[in-house]
Order: sequence, then C-alpha cells, then structure tokens
Amino acid sequence: MIRINLLPAETKKKEAGKKIGSMVMGIGILVVAVFAGIYALKVYQYQSLKSDLRTIELQLKPLEAVIQRIDAIEAEKSKLKTKMDVMKGLLKESLIYPIFLEDIARLLPRRAWITSLAAINKPDSLDVKIMASATDNYRVAAFVSMLEKDGCFNDVKLGPINSVQMEKFEIRNFDINCKYLYGKAEK
Repeated sequence: MIRINLLPAETKKKEAGKKIGSMVMGIGILVVAVFAGIYALKVYQYQSLKSDLRTIELQLKPLEAVIQRIDAIEAEKSKLKTKMDVMKGLLKESLIYPIFLEDIARLLPRRAWITSLAAINKPDSLDVKIMASATDNYRVAAFVSMLEKDGCFNDVKLGPINSVQMEKFEIRNFDINCKYLYGKAEK
C-alpha cells in the first residue's frame, strides 16, 4: 500500500515540536509532582517527629523529679561513704597504738624499761622515739637487735648511751629512733 502525504513538511515539524513540548511539559510536571510528594512526605515526617518529641517531653517531666531525688540520694550516699571512710580510718588508727604497745612490750628485755615514748602518726607508719633504761649494755644491745629483727620496726637507730649511778646499780640511759610499720603490725 502506498501512502501519500499531502501536508507540507513544516506542518509535520510543528506537530513533532508540539509533541516534544507536551512531553517535556509532562516530564516537568511529573518531576514537580515527585518533588512535591517528597516535600509533603518530609513535612509529614517532621510533624510526626515534632509530635513524638512533645510526647516524650511530657513523659520526661514526671521523671525529672525522680532524677532529682536520685541525684540527691547519690550526693547523700557520697557524703555517707566519706564519713564511713573517715570512721574506718579512725578505727584502724585507734587499734594501732594498742598493737604497737604490745609489740614494744614483747620485745623489751628483762631488766630494761621505757622511761619515755613518743609516736608521730604518718600515713603508713609511726615515727617512734623511745627513751629507755637498762641495767647493763647487754640489755641495750638485746633491745636494739630485737627491734631490728622484728618485721614491724624499721630504720632502728640507737642514740648515745649515758651511765648513771643509782644506789648499788649503774643504769644505762639510751634513746632509740625508729619507724613502726602499720601493715606489718596486722599479722
């Protein structure tokens, strides 16, 4: 079959241009519609999130009072823990002196006695100054060596020894400086 087209070529081009124009316009409208849909979806999501935020804020208001109570309780707990630690430290230190005196008494040889005892409390030890007397030099040496051998005493230093005549006896007066270690005392 033969086709005969009696329309001029210009008319044909105009119709093709109109078709292309309508396609471009259709695609443009479609793109605008897609972007409008995406925008509408984002606005809906924003409103939904805003609504959820308001709901969560309303739920948090009663919990703020609970959180404040918890914070107050934690602060009180911290204060009580500090007080308890201080009390434990005082109890521990109050037991040091009886143990210390027992250790000194245990190490003191016969015919030797303490005339003065001073102790300065340090974090892990006592700085001790002992003024003592003994009937002879052997007792002085025995006391110093027993202090040195004992694990509780450290840095034992013997000071000068003075002899004093008392009635029938000659008495040796001496000083000892040392450290008494807390940790070693709790055997």
